[in-house]
Amino acid sequence: MMILQDQQINEIRNYLLANGLKIPLVLEDMQDHFCCIIEARLREGATFDEAFQEARTLMPPEDIREIQTDTIYFLTIKSKIMLVKGIFITAFLSVFSYVLGTILYKLLLLVSDGNPELAGLLRFVLQILSLVIFAFGFLPLLFRFGYKEFVARLQG
Repeated sequence: MMILQDQQINEIRNYLLANGLKIPLVLEDMQDHFCCIIEARLREGATFDEAFQEARTLMPPEDIREIQTDTIYFLTIKSKIMLVKGIFITAFLSVFSYVLGTILYKLLLLVSDGNPELAGLLRFVLQILSLVIFAFGFLPLLFRFGYKEFVARLQG
């Protein structure tokens, strides 16, 4: 059984780093993958240089970068989905409470024989609730989403 030397493992790691791997867990997994391929070829009688060249052929630099890009995407997609859901839910609740306040105001004016105090209070409460949801729910989520997309574009 052939075991790679530290110098050879460092050569593999440097190759992966030079080809864009930055996430430590992905780097370690790819390094382990390369080591397994190389060790299998060493057991068959190949030299380290031959085995390493074959591993690089099996996993070219563009595939290595794609693996990292895909990993970042799959690690962040759930949080993006939750953020977008939060944006839609808070927008809906804000608009719904504002419209509900207006509709109930009109209905209560019709039903209460011109007693606008209760109707006005209910409308005021629902429209303030709408404003609070908008200001402290929708806008912060929207700005956070926009900021994350901006940073992603700068990095990508």
